[in-house]
Amino acid sequence: MLNMKFNSEQFFSLMAIYLIGSAVAIDPAKDAGRDSWIAILISLLIGLILFRLYMEIYTNNPSISLINCLQKAWGKYLGGLIGLLYIVYCIYIASRVLRDFAELILIIALDSTSLFTISILMMFLMIYTVMKGFTSFARTVWICFLLCGFFVFILLLTQILTQFFTLSHLKPVLDHGWKPVLRSVFPTTVTFPFGESVIFLLLMHHFERPNKAKKIGSIGMIYAGILLTISAIVHVANLGEIIFKASTYPVLSSVSLINIGDFFTRLESLAVVVFVILGFIKISILFFGAVEGTMLLFQLKENWIITFLIGIIILFLSVLTTVSYAQHVHIGLDLVPKYLHIPFQIILPIILFITLKIQKKLSLS
Repeated sequence: MLNMKFNSEQFFSLMAIYLIGSAVAIDPAKDAGRDSWIAILISLLIGLILFRLYMEIYTNNPSISLINCLQKAWGKYLGGLIGLLYIVYCIYIASRVLRDFAELILIIALDSTSLFTISILMMFLMIYTVMKGFTSFARTVWICFLLCGFFVFILLLTQILTQFFTLSHLKPVLDHGWKPVLRSVFPTTVTFPFGESVIFLLLMHHFERPNKAKKIGSIGMIYAGILLTISAIVHVANLGEIIFKASTYPVLSSVSLINIGDFFTRLESLAVVVFVILGFIKISILFFGAVEGTMLLFQLKENWIITFLIGIIILFLSVLTTVSYAQHVHIGLDLVPKYLHIPFQIILPIILFITLKIQKKLSLS
């Protein structure tokens, strides 16, 4: 694809927003209750280890994509098949994130609009974005990162200033022991969102400073992890453990409590705007990964038809794969981490890393 280069600042903002994405709205560690912040911090540490693994794969040959790397390690056909599965993985995760944010808009802002209408409007805008190229998109993401950072600061500050905010809701720490925390950490919170950074292997060969990739990506992940930790603490402190665990979107439940001098109130709309921007960026990164992977795997030139077809597939998967949002959440938090995330984020990268190391040693001997 053309126009794919991105620099250090853009990579940082892409990584941070991609990881924050839908995680800040759903609070993936909420099953740990008041100890969700501990689960997020532990998951962040494991996520950094996984990201280091991905960067070791990348730095082995920074000029090629994950698709080419798989074919180099496991041959044209087996490597190509695994590469195709990664493309399908990108498409499926993109469809899930699209469903998350379409449901969010449907519940909060456009309750009389159909889910498909919201999804199709978002998808056509993403198709246009992908056609304009990754370089333009990355520049826009950096601006959105600064803008959303300001809005998120306002939302967090006003939540802390509510009359309902009390840190005693976080006590006693580890009242139920380590088991709920560790069960939340693995496989759910490690793989969603931190392990999803594996998708950047499809795009990293366009990064302008390969020697800085590990450092910048890690800083972006730490930024996202700290923000998610603070967010979880604020939500528990405002809502209490029971409501926090029961809420579909804890952040919206917490934001709805904001009322400072009868002036700062009803900020749910601002929160939804921020979430839509974050979701749009995350889906677009997955979309770019799927299109780039398809082009490389089948050795195609840039073609708007491929982009359009992948966009339509993401759209229909988002609407048709589950019959209700409750089923969508169950599959996303209970089944996808076990049967999709673990193989694509952990097992296959470890095997690929070992294979590349063995090949390198054999070539030097």
